[in-house]
Amino acid sequence: MLHPRTRDIIVEGREDARFFANFLAGVRALRDAEYHVYAVGDRVDLPAAVVIESGFEDGNRGRVLTLATIAATWADVERKCLTCIADADRAVVHDDIPESDVLLMTDFGSLECYALTPTVLAKFVLIYLGKDEPKGESLLAALIPALIAAFCARAALHLADIGYGVTDEQVKKHRFDGPEPDRSLIQRALPSGKEGQDLHALVAPVLASVRTKVSTNEPRKAIRGHDIALVLVNHLGLKNQQAHHKVIEAALMTCIERADIEAFPLFQALVERVASAGT
Repeated sequence: MLHPRTRDIIVEGREDARFFANFLAGVRALRDAEYHVYAVGDRVDLPAAVVIESGFEDGNRGRVLTLATIAATWADVERKCLTCIADADRAVVHDDIPESDVLLMTDFGSLECYALTPTVLAKFVLIYLGKDEPKGESLLAALIPALIAAFCARAALHLADIGYGVTDEQVKKHRFDGPEPDRSLIQRALPSGKEGQDLHALVAPVLASVRTKVSTNEPRKAIRGHDIALVLVNHLGLKNQQAHHKVIEAALMTCIERADIEAFPLFQALVERVASAGT
């Protein structure tokens, strides 16, 4: 109300905030716009109880969605000042996205999925790994099935709500070249013996349902962004410093050029909302 021409953008984490700030800084049309990009935890006080009461899971994503839900009740002037950005996450199999005109969602499962193109992967291999092979196209073709399998396994265990989940180390070490790698990854996550068999029987129909909702037309909607670095370590057999998945993830995001993302609906809508400060 006090600063109607200022645009605040609230995102999930600090890495996301830096990524979006860097993108917006290069948009000529926004050179005179007053805007700020914040991680939700740095700017918004939303206790876990409020997030859960709003129907979302506690965490940064849940806080962004809760804020967007609250802001939907504001007057036009205040709503125009705020943009919330969240990962679509598991929405492809369990839609939890609220109706709010201040909310923008990633076009794919998460922000990191914008790195899943032959061009970005080729640059990653050439610059970060310092190698000429594999080529971007072949690397992408190898990664997608493994990433979808990891997504399905994680989603099925989460939706089954049996108290078990897939760990990052299990993804790093799993063999995705076998039959039904999502099913075998679930088995890896469950305890051995009869308990594991009984739990798997509970998860199996959930996994079958998840599989039917995953589209091959746009597989990046069914990929967990943080799994990309893990599967890269797994597939390429990376060792030592090159195998640190957080460093790999940062390197991948650095390889994304403006031309790789500026045409996607999320980034076009973001520029449009920030540019409205001058109108």
